Amino acid sequence: MLTIKRLGTCSSESKIAYYTEIASIEYYESSYEPHGIWFGNFASQMKLLDKNVTHNDLLNLAQGLSTDGKALVENAGKEHWIGQDLTFSAPKSVSVLFGLSDETEREQIQKAHLNAVKKVLKYAEKNIIETRTGFDEFKNREKVITNKSLFAIFEHSSSRALDPQLHSHCLLLNLTHVDGVGVRSIESLKLHKYQKALGVMYRNELSYQLNKNLNIDIQHDEEFFKLPSVPDELCKRFSKRSEAITESIANTVLLDTSSARNKAALYTRENKVHLPRETLFKNWEIEAENWKPIFPDVRKNHDLTINDYKDDIFKELVEYQSVFQHKDILEIVNKYSQWLGLGVNAAIKYIEILVQDAELVQIYKPNIGMCYTTQRQLDLEKKFYSDATAYAKLKPHSFFNEKTTGIQLSNEQKVALDGVISGGSLIAINGLPGTGKSYLMRELNNQYLDKGYKLIGACIAAKASESLQESSGINSKTLDSILLKLDNGSLKFTNKTVIVLDEAGMCGIEQLNKLMEHAITAGSKLLLLGDHNQLSPVRSGNPYFRLMNLIPTFELNNIQRQTKQVDIDNVLKIKDGDVASVFNDLDSRGNLCFKKDHLASKGQLVNDWYEEYKNNPNENFMVASTKEDVAHINKLARYKLQLDQALTGVPVQLLNYENQVLDIQRNERIMFRKNAHEIGVTNGSVGNVKSIKKLIDRSVNVAVVLDNGKEITFNSKFYSAIDYGYGMTTHKSQGLTCDNAFIYFSERYLSRELTYVQMSRSRNAPKVYCSSALMEKTEYLHELAFKAQVETEKIDAFELFN
Repeated sequence: MLTIKRLGTCSSESKIAYYTEIASIEYYESSYEPHGIWFGNFASQMKLLDKNVTHNDLLNLAQGLSTDGKALVENAGKEHWIGQDLTFSAPKSVSVLFGLSDETEREQIQKAHLNAVKKVLKYAEKNIIETRTGFDEFKNREKVITNKSLFAIFEHSSSRALDPQLHSHCLLLNLTHVDGVGVRSIESLKLHKYQKALGVMYRNELSYQLNKNLNIDIQHDEEFFKLPSVPDELCKRFSKRSEAITESIANTVLLDTSSARNKAALYTRENKVHLPRETLFKNWEIEAENWKPIFPDVRKNHDLTINDYKDDIFKELVEYQSVFQHKDILEIVNKYSQWLGLGVNAAIKYIEILVQDAELVQIYKPNIGMCYTTQRQLDLEKKFYSDATAYAKLKPHSFFNEKTTGIQLSNEQKVALDGVISGGSLIAINGLPGTGKSYLMRELNNQYLDKGYKLIGACIAAKASESLQESSGINSKTLDSILLKLDNGSLKFTNKTVIVLDEAGMCGIEQLNKLMEHAITAGSKLLLLGDHNQLSPVRSGNPYFRLMNLIPTFELNNIQRQTKQVDIDNVLKIKDGDVASVFNDLDSRGNLCFKKDHLASKGQLVNDWYEEYKNNPNENFMVASTKEDVAHINKLARYKLQLDQALTGVPVQLLNYENQVLDIQRNERIMFRKNAHEIGVTNGSVGNVKSIKKLIDRSVNVAVVLDNGKEITFNSKFYSAIDYGYGMTTHKSQGLTCDNAFIYFSERYLSRELTYVQMSRSRNAPKVYCSSALMEKTEYLHELAFKAQVETEKIDAFELFN
């Protein structure tokens, strides 16, 4: 696994100490962790290669100075950006093997890890890391790869929870050398784009090194690999949460006093507690109950070759995107190679063969560079767009709308309504968030029912289908379930069927093609309803966006959700990519909170949310991009309710579907994570616990009042797919409308589409919370705005050939 964190500027001495602590020779004695070492061609040029990193050398170079304190670049000093932290982490089974092996084998595992890290850094140095050299004739930035980088590598042996976790922090300093020009700063955007590929390359090389030098067998483990010789139970035992939010920590970050805030910093420091390695090894041996690894004498050879996976590789390359680049081929080929223990060199050699295959279609576009698709994907898209264009011209269902059935519509809603019912068999409505799409669908349903038609709603998510049915009266199901029923014959479309595909922008081309084929066969009408600015499809293609230029499309642009014009304007600014001014506006209005520590920021978010939540629970939601952030928010929210005695009754423990122990009380807010029609819930349903009772067989009966007013009861023996429901991910929030949205931002998981969805959920101005120990507020907001302006790359092969 590889994470890349962009480091801030050297704006204060304490900030420098945050980075240089790990390079201090006094701290990193041999009994703790190995000394850091210098690596890279620029390190070699500076005569630092493989030498120990000293505090002063790293401090100077981080500021753009030479080791003797002379300026190397124009902005040397406190305003110089330090660089990037690339952290390579071994799979859990490798870390456990490292922690429980004898000294000789442990050193070999360390060597295998370091060799894999260096292999990837060398590749990045030679092929990815760039610097700016000026402008071309069109005033575009020119960039060159210098093949001269400066890394400081620090090996760590444990996680924050002091479990075995072999990993290396590789600080890529913001310095390189261009022959004939001198020292320059680096350009890191391409490095971030290659993050996943580089992470897989590390795992591939690590599996190769372990297999070659220690005869260790490698086994497939979803995206990763694992060592079958290390028991899964042992890996689980050594996978304690790196940051358990205890009651003490939660209460501390939720209390609003200066002394509590100071105390919170002690609980939530980024740096972990360190112990001597000998102590860690002894502790791990005791915890493993003296389990000892066995290293075979003979290396096991795989029966398969990488070419045996060729069809799987081609299929996976277009599973999530129609058009892919070299970085995607690099990622997927290395992923399959890791399971065979082939290593990076073998993977790169196979890629050279693969790109010559007849199934791979090469495309060159000036603004993209060299990219690829498969012949199968290209044929699918050509046929789909040709069929869609022709079907949109047919009008067997057209009729004249004489009057509405009692619902008051705006002018643009009336135009869309008339256009749909008098238009062709394939048509689209593209509406900004909060423009009344659901309201319009209710009237559309009424119109078609009067003419003897049956409307069927299809949605990507179960929660969205539930919302569409409640708001419009259209009988709705998930698209997957509809396609399954169509395929097995339990559902049939007719020429009196109108299919409404909601959130159509999230539908991939293969799914939409299947739905359209069934509609064409039956002579049904297909209406695509969505907003192309919101989340793009998870699967390959971006058909809804492309179809808007090929079929009749009606626009809804009159935003009615937000109560103030400034908030409407902000939604439109995000749509157009002007995110920085929106952050600045929210900051000036007191709706943006920035703190150095992420738990302190989340604590403030929960405090602010609770002031609104306690008066109206169903209209105040917390949203974050990652499951980890949502888990933190949920835990803190629950402690906040306990502090206010809002949760009543004796807590009952329930083991949920992810083997997490949840403490549930009356008034608890829970989210259902899987569809269960027998109890009346869908994935994403939220409700409040009315009663909870533990039975004699140790199962738990839970009665819940859902947000739609329906009361349901379930038993944990038969249904356990629940979690706390105070916060939700951005994907869960799409389609949501509420009074107030409280949003936690992380720069690692941002795009324009994610930001657009998050910031457009609430009627009132959203409240934004963020944190960084590495950057000042202005730097971090700049970083957020930069990441939030980047659009998700979703290109159709069809688009590049037309």
